[in-house]
Amino acid sequence: MGRISLNLFCLVVFLFLLAPVAVVLIISFSSANYLQFPPPGFSLRWYDNYLTDPRWTNATRVSIEVAVAVTLLATLLGTGAALALNRWDFPGRQVLYSFLISPIIVPVIIIPWAATCCSRRGTWWGRSRGWCWRTPSWRSRSC
Repeated sequence: MGRISLNLFCLVVFLFLLAPVAVVLIISFSSANYLQFPPPGFSLRWYDNYLTDPRWTNATRVSIEVAVAVTLLATLLGTGAALALNRWDFPGRQVLYSFLISPIIVPVIIIPWAATCCSRRGTWWGRSRGWCWRTPSWRSRSC
């Protein structure tokens, strides 16, 4: 009885968490001019708008470029830091470790602020540098 109720509870939690995603997906095929549930009709107009508007395609391209750059940079920096902290004993090791894990305990609202402050407008390097602030700490903790 306990295993069945645990499985049932997990299923209910899963459906509860998945329900908003399902609603947004259904609304995305709406023919209405505004968000409305249930949708009055079926249409691909929002997807057509997204794929043909250069503002959306450029924003998507920039997001992918920044994501790839941040992933590569954070992996290199975090892995290097983790290896250095675990293999060598050097002065300031604990200070470096504390500095590297500090983004984990800083409130999440600081991340967009730091990314904005650190990035230079118009360059993928500036954006990547700003968003890379938090990710090496997770990588250095996982090694």
